[in-house]
Amino acid sequence: MVDSYTLLVTQILLSLFYKNNLLNSFLHRYNARRFPAFLCQCQDAEQDAFHVLTDCDLIDLEIREAVLDRLVVGNKVKDEGELMQDNLTLLNCSRDNVFIEKIIEIIESNVIKFRKKIVLKTKFR
Repeated sequence: MVDSYTLLVTQILLSLFYKNNLLNSFLHRYNARRFPAFLCQCQDAEQDAFHVLTDCDLIDLEIREAVLDRLVVGNKVKDEGELMQDNLTLLNCSRDNVFIEKIIEIIESNVIKFRKKIVLKTKFR
């Protein structure tokens, strides 16, 4: 049986691999009136998964460098400058244990206040 904390961390982790997630960038594109802020909590860039995992100054530099290293290896590129900043780049490393451990460190650091859930209203009933 999985405890609720492990389930929550897993849900946040998995959501980072998808374009439609609980980060400000997607939610703002989905409904700018309801989610007016698209910036990360660091206020330096749009809050998407790639920014949070690799570039956000709120995240420990050693962790971000480790994530970037695993992305370079997993995507078979020469250096981080060749990485596409998209969800497919992240998905390519989803089976890399070190990569996953670093993402879990980011989530558990609680520096970024990840949304746990959100109810999106649909137009269909």
